[in-house]
Amino acid sequence: GATDLIRSAMDMGVETVVRLDPAGIDGDPDGQLRFIFDLAVEKGAGVDIHLHDKGDLGAWQIERIADYTVATGLARKVMISHAYCLGMIPAARLERIGRRLADTGISLMTSAPADVAAPPVEELSEMGVTVCCGSDGIRDSWSPFGNGDMLERAFLTAYRFDWNRDEDFARALGCATHAAAKAIGLQNYGLAVGNRADFVMIAASGAGDALCRRPADRLVARRGNLV
Repeated sequence: GATDLIRSAMDMGVETVVRLDPAGIDGDPDGQLRFIFDLAVEKGAGVDIHLHDKGDLGAWQIERIADYTVATGLARKVMISHAYCLGMIPAARLERIGRRLADTGISLMTSAPADVAAPPVEELSEMGVTVCCGSDGIRDSWSPFGNGDMLERAFLTAYRFDWNRDEDFARALGCATHAAAKAIGLQNYGLAVGNRADFVMIAASGAGDALCRRPADRLVARRGNLV
C-alpha cells in the first residue's frame, strides 16, 4: 500500500518523491525506481532516494538511479541522501560514478555520520558533484540528536573529514549553504544584489570561529525583516 500512500501525498501537493533503499528494503530495485521516476515525471516533482545499502550493492543502485535520471529527463532534480557506499568503493569506481553524477546533475546529501562510511565530499566536489549536508532526523523516533541547526551540521561535516584549514571551513559552510541551495533548486540564493534578503548574522570573527564555537547569539532575517 506504500505506493498508493505516496501517490496520495503527491496529490496533496508534496513536491518531492522520496523512497528508501530500492534493493535493501524494497527488494525490487527496478520496480521501485520505475515507480518513483514515472510518478516524478507525471507530477513534475523532484526525487530523493535515501540510500543506506553499502558497498557494491549501493554503488550499483546509484548507477541505476543515474540511468533512470537520464531516461526520464530529470537531470538536476534528483538527490541521493547518505550514499554510504561511495565511501566504501575503490577509487577508480568512485571516479567513474562521481563523473556520472556530475554529468547527470544528481546531488548528494550527507549527514556526516560518525559510525559508518560517508561519501568523500572533497573528492566528489572536485569532480563537479553537488554535495550538501543536512540532518537525518530531528528529535524523532529515528534519532534524538538532530536539532535542525545547519551551522552545527557544517561543523560535524568538517569534524567528520578532519577539515581544519580556512579553506576547509569555507567548504564545510558551503555544504550547508550554497551547495544545499543548489541541490534543492533554490533560486536567487546568496548575498548578491537583487536576491531575496534571507540571511543569518553570527557573532564570530570568521568561518572557523563560527564553526568551532557555533555561538547561539544569531540574528535571522527573512525578506529583510529580523524575525
